[in-house]
Amino acid sequence: MARTFADLIRYNTLAIMTVVFGDMLGYPIPCYYKLRFLPIFMNDLEGWRTFMLKERDITEKMR
Repeated sequence: MARTFADLIRYNTLAIMTVVFGDMLGYPIPCYYKLRFLPIFMNDLEGWRTFMLKERDITEKMR
């Protein structure tokens, strides 16, 4: 859950990037949407991949 406006923007960006690059995680995504957003988010690919594949614990949300 986002605590600040900057967190909200970051989480929304990560959600859109999941639509664009979701096939890397095993989500089937239609090619049209991927190609429309690909030029916009190509620079943030490594940061997104690190965030999505990072192991998380339930106690991280309690802080």
